[in-house]
Amino acid sequence: MNIEVEPRSYLSEFIKDSSNGKILKVSLEDNAKILDVLKIIGIPQEKIHLIIINNMVSSIDSSLKDGDKVIFYPLLMGG
Repeated sequence: MNIEVEPRSYLSEFIKDSSNGKILKVSLEDNAKILDVLKIIGIPQEKIHLIIINNMVSSIDSSLKDGDKVIFYPLLMGG
């Protein structure tokens, strides 16, 4: 199956040749989960604060299906 992944903010720094806001095309085995995506694209799980799949808040153990759009957000702090 194929999905689109968009790492936001500094998460894109973990991905070679990626700029902030770039959408990645990722091919996965059927029945893949979010954790599988993180392993493939190289973002450490502990850096993820919020996961959105098709405009819905999701979790690290969420299953994926062909055509899903996934956005990863880190924890952001300001002052």
